[in-house]
Amino acid sequence: MVTTKFLRYFAASGVIVASAIIPAFPAHASAYPGANGRIVYSSNQTGNYELFTASATGANVRQITRTTTGAEGQAVWSPNGKKIAFTSNRDGNDEIYVANANGTKAVNITNSPDADAQPNWSPDGKRLVFVSFRNGGLQLWTMNADGTKAANLFAGGVQPSFSPDGTKIAFTNSDPGATASTDVYVISADGTGLTNISNDAGTNSSYASFSPDGTAIAFVSDRSGRDQIWTMSVDGDRPTMITATTGQNIEPAWSPDATRIVFRSTRSGESLLYTVKPSGKGVVKVSRGSAARGELPNWQPLPRR
Repeated sequence: MVTTKFLRYFAASGVIVASAIIPAFPAHASAYPGANGRIVYSSNQTGNYELFTASATGANVRQITRTTTGAEGQAVWSPNGKKIAFTSNRDGNDEIYVANANGTKAVNITNSPDADAQPNWSPDGKRLVFVSFRNGGLQLWTMNADGTKAANLFAGGVQPSFSPDGTKIAFTNSDPGATASTDVYVISADGTGLTNISNDAGTNSSYASFSPDGTAIAFVSDRSGRDQIWTMSVDGDRPTMITATTGQNIEPAWSPDATRIVFRSTRSGESLLYTVKPSGKGVVKVSRGSAARGELPNWQPLPRR
């Protein structure tokens, strides 16, 4: 995924150096229904990175963005499933856009000369947390969903994600004093109380995704010698590996009903999407055909009826 600063810096190769991309996750259970919607993801199957949606089985694929320049990625559904926030450099700079669920009426809500990326919605849909280079280095920021009242939250970190109750933010950060080691950290929504919850020195943990009920976190770790999907409790206890294949298994995101986890894998030699039960059983291939490459998936919540 060759783009400008952010989309290039966090290229979706799955290689974790000092930082990594972590897909967003469902918000508070009260904001989500029992049914799962469509999966949004980024793919270069048309020759340029665009956003697509598909059913959980990979059927009914729809291309929802069409840019002649730049690239689109890092898309996340709003809590009501009616909007998507995503990163694009269609205007020559990495910015955060918000669009309708079908990709129409995309609006640049950051409009900053510095790179902004990796948006994630608050559970009430009123604010976004994101990563910015505005002060010359990677920092976490928050803003209203329309881009107003942007404020610096924390110095450092990538791919922030709100907890289901909105009180915490999880993100990946380099370990102090380490040059090639990352862990999953959590801070309070006001930027205080930094805690390392994966706490596995000398390895890389990343891509944290809270379960909809807030009791578990899916994440990626190479502690087994290869990037695999793991789960752990929200305080970091009981880490359990749920994939064990060749290639990389990365970018997990829970389904709104918590019955499955969508992720990207290179097990077949291509970058394809799969879903799996939290137990590690019942793997289903979402991507269809040799041109169905996908990355950074996120699962749409459907409104309650």
